Amino acid sequence: MISSETSRRGVIKHYVFSFVESIWRSGFYLIGLLDRRRQFIKPERCSVLVIAPHPADETAAAGGTIMRHQEAGADITVAIVTDGRSSKAGGLDMDAMIQQRRNEIHNASEILGIRMKELLLPEGQWHPNEFHDQLRSYVRKADIIYTPSWIDFHPEHLRVAECLAEIVSDSQTIRTMQLGVPLGTKLTNCLVDISDVKERKTAAIKSYVTQQGALQPLQRAERYLATRYGKAVEVFRQSTGAEFKAQIRNNSWAGGYSPYRGIRPRPFTDPLAWIIGKRQ
Repeated sequence: MISSETSRRGVIKHYVFSFVESIWRSGFYLIGLLDRRRQFIKPERCSVLVIAPHPADETAAAGGTIMRHQEAGADITVAIVTDGRSSKAGGLDMDAMIQQRRNEIHNASEILGIRMKELLLPEGQWHPNEFHDQLRSYVRKADIIYTPSWIDFHPEHLRVAECLAEIVSDSQTIRTMQLGVPLGTKLTNCLVDISDVKERKTAAIKSYVTQQGALQPLQRAERYLATRYGKAVEVFRQSTGAEFKAQIRNNSWAGGYSPYRGIRPRPFTDPLAWIIGKRQ
């Protein structure tokens, strides 16, 4: 049973966190007034490939855009690269975690209306050739590829982006997704209005029960962006395959310490995630 003291602390924490977030949202509102650039696009009817390093990454970064592409009649493949075995949520053992996350993928895909391809590579223990072998044919036929970013603190996200860079063509359209680290104004050049599908995206996010703690900061970042742009949005960096390869080559921190700071569980230092790190 939860004690009254624990409950009281939880209520206080909620109000404090909400107050701090409201301060930062005011700042984003002012930035939106000063910077009126709105580079919105309409998701196209074409062959689309979304590559997610872990289960839930696809929904958190591009769930709304996936549904908008679907509405346009696109041929969509969502590839989940790893099995997510490294998560410690809920105290589950490795086998139970893998199965639980597969169940969560199924539930989310039902809500999004998209069938997801599970590569099931062992998180942190896979070889690039395994990635290439399973995804090369999908990459070749894709008109647009949504990929994780080099602007990130998670080594698995960077590794997936680097493996993708090895097999994309120079002329393909690449849209780099925002996950734990904001892309920032300098890199963001492509926005998608997801207002009409926001509720479904939120429901799909809730399907990832084991990842709610990790997803809450990302949802907070979405609220900041919604305040800035006046509507629910997802943001991307669009580039050609050749540009994407150069970005990866020039900014890789593989084997070292990431220069980027992500959104933390508590909101007190949120703006630092937009400030700290390279913006190239």
